[in-house]
Amino acid sequence: MKFTGYGMSGSVGSEKGRKGRKSRKVSLAGAATIDDAVALAEFLREVASDAKSLIIDLNEVKSVDVSFFQILLATAKTCFLSEVEASIVALPDEHVVSRSAIAAGFSAPADGFWFGLACISNTGADA
Repeated sequence: MKFTGYGMSGSVGSEKGRKGRKSRKVSLAGAATIDDAVALAEFLREVASDAKSLIIDLNEVKSVDVSFFQILLATAKTCFLSEVEASIVALPDEHVVSRSAIAAGFSAPADGFWFGLACISNTGADA
């Protein structure tokens, strides 16, 4: 499954997630802005609807606006309510997503969670 928008693209693959479970991994790239918000939200909702575990990788995201953070929060809530284990690949502090989130007033990752999603290593295979 793939997603292509105005400035953003995404793909879905499989990988071992937290606790060694098979996960659906969403890799997003490009500009995560309001231009693609509706399509991105629907894409993530569809991916999460038939997953047991979901990993979101934002390493290739190059720019963001606050609508993207709202989508991450909504995805976390949807996964929680659907009992889908959701996590996000940890990003370095200097990554545009990390810097923009903090500049927009969102807290830095704390206690291993960010936007309600568990932060995992780049390999995705955490305890």
